[in-house]
Amino acid sequence: GSTATCTFQGVLLQFGIFAAPLFNIMYALTSLLMVRYHYAEHQLVPLERWLQGVIWFFALGTAIFPIPLGLFNNVFQVCWFSAY
Repeated sequence: GSTATCTFQGVLLQFGIFAAPLFNIMYALTSLLMVRYHYAEHQLVPLERWLQGVIWFFALGTAIFPIPLGLFNNVFQVCWFSAY
């Protein structure tokens, strides 16, 4: 592959590694609030929107920020953070 394909793979990998666990935590938290603390849906909507915004911001930020710095390079069999 080329530098562009390596960068693309690094962006997708970083986004997925960062976003997936955070969304799982968000779902667990909202389930806890609903089941254990009897939150109504109208109480959770603002919290879910805020949490999703924070997750998207940080996941995209950590995936896009390294692009202009050229930090996505070959690391063994994948492309991720590595300085040449």
